[in-house]
Amino acid sequence: MIIDRELLKPTIFELGKYLGIKYNMQMGPAYVPNLETAQKTGLNCAALAHLINEEVYGIKLPDDLGPVEWWLDSRYSRFLDQNEELRAGDVAFFGKSDTNPQLIPDSIKDDPLAVRAYIKRYPAHHLAVYIGQSVDYQPLFIHSSYAIGGVAIWMEDQFYNYRSSKGSTPYGILHGLKRTNSLRGG
Repeated sequence: MIIDRELLKPTIFELGKYLGIKYNMQMGPAYVPNLETAQKTGLNCAALAHLINEEVYGIKLPDDLGPVEWWLDSRYSRFLDQNEELRAGDVAFFGKSDTNPQLIPDSIKDDPLAVRAYIKRYPAHHLAVYIGQSVDYQPLFIHSSYAIGGVAIWMEDQFYNYRSSKGSTPYGILHGLKRTNSLRGG
């Protein structure tokens, strides 16, 4: 059965239940099985992406699918081509490194441990979930971030323009976008 993801696009009202949840780096998908736990303990960006996939789209992803694993995974999601339109629920991978983590050196491609170490060194470490467009057609993403202390909805430009108190740009580059296989109409 093919499900049109646009029909399932959550409203800002539906996503409001996530806003205000505190950020907690230690609380990944394995420790945050539901909204109630997240509200008590906080969550990280991967746990938020998992909760939205499960609670909004009905897709249960493996608990060990953190940002690095999700990036490397092809069983549950696929990279979007540059010409594909974003759909609600697509996952964005932001990072501060200008090294493209998609370009894994041929010398290590067949060594899963080396690939994982490589990705950790050049991470697309932050996940955000696309939820639609603003009134001026800016892409909107929901994410949980240490930089802001919890869950917020940002326009895409806010990721690139955000500066930490130390002047760094932790989300300065969009490394890639992935779509969960279970809902990708084809």
